[in-house]
Amino acid sequence: DSRLQRIELFIAGYITALRDHSIDDSAVEFLDEFSNYLERSRDWSMSCGIAHAVEEAAGSRAAAWPMYWAMVDEFRAAVASTRPS
Repeated sequence: DSRLQRIELFIAGYITALRDHSIDDSAVEFLDEFSNYLERSRDWSMSCGIAHAVEEAAGSRAAAWPMYWAMVDEFRAAVASTRPS
């Protein structure tokens, strides 16, 4: 497993725990929203998950790690820019 695959699984587990315990947290929708964002903005297939898509685009697992975090920052900025002020 790559670092990205492990973090994707960790986030999925965290989200499952939040849902199982009826805890309202913005993280609950993160994976779905981030996946949809990457699919739309990059025209990537997300059928194998975010980690796989990023690693494929980056060309290597080592290059995928910083690329992933840059895209998370980009996603957060895009979400923030669509919120009413």
